[in-house]
Amino acid sequence: MHTQPEMDDCLEMLKDEEEALWENVECNRHMLSRYINPAKLTPYLRQCKVIDEQDEDEVLNSHMLLSKINRAGRLLDILHTKGQRGYVVFLESLEFYYPELYKLASVPEEIRGHEGLTHFLMNEIIKLQQQVKTKDVQRCELLAKSRQLEDDRKQLKLNKIELLTFQERYNKMKEERNNYNDELIKVKDENYNLAMRYAQLSEEKNMAVMRSRDLQLEVKEMLWIGLGIKHRWRIKCSNWLSGFSIMLKVYLLCLSRLEAQDILKCYAEMMCISVRFPVRGVTSQPMEKGKTLFFQHQ
Repeated sequence: MHTQPEMDDCLEMLKDEEEALWENVECNRHMLSRYINPAKLTPYLRQCKVIDEQDEDEVLNSHMLLSKINRAGRLLDILHTKGQRGYVVFLESLEFYYPELYKLASVPEEIRGHEGLTHFLMNEIIKLQQQVKTKDVQRCELLAKSRQLEDDRKQLKLNKIELLTFQERYNKMKEERNNYNDELIKVKDENYNLAMRYAQLSEEKNMAVMRSRDLQLEVKEMLWIGLGIKHRWRIKCSNWLSGFSIMLKVYLLCLSRLEAQDILKCYAEMMCISVRFPVRGVTSQPMEKGKTLFFQHQ
């Protein structure tokens, strides 16, 4: 392979050769500019890709280039910037359209032979080096892009794992939500049943309270009735005991064999007391019965 100093020397040599080629054109610039019609040459130059559409438009339609000589001179300036390629294609176009001018602008054959071959070989070497550099740049770009894609792939893999984790958690939370929803429905049903039961118990409580009030009223009424019965019973017992005590006294007097007159007297006194202070519910029948028993005993 060529070393860097050798390559620099080759490049300098190529530049010198290009300047030598264009020096012959510059020497005949006035003659070429005077007789060349740029409109004839530009289609071929564009076909060979020496100039582009913008260069052609500048040469043919620029308002600053009013004359044909100016347009031809501008075309030569553009071709001069293209180096050896511009020189070769320009000579080819002259050979097609202006053979006489081609002889004027071309370099003698003995000068072009060896130098042209050297220039061609060096040009090809430069092209190959540029292609290698371009390939190296592209390879570096592809490697960088490959690394970036690999990093992106790893990141996507991590994102996928994270997404699967989130999906699993989501499914689990969704299942828990469904379970909680079922439990909530059950709790609502139980709450509704408890509310109905509470309403029923409240109604039963109100009925029980009303029944209790009715029973309390009945108890009070029965207590009043019982008190009345007790009071009447006490009165009846008191009257019965009063009559029984009189009979007992008469009987005791009979047993003590008292005198009849004394007995009658005592009886008369008791009768007077009974008449003076009559007792409710006590009649004179016990007295009559006592008197009858007394006289039968006598």
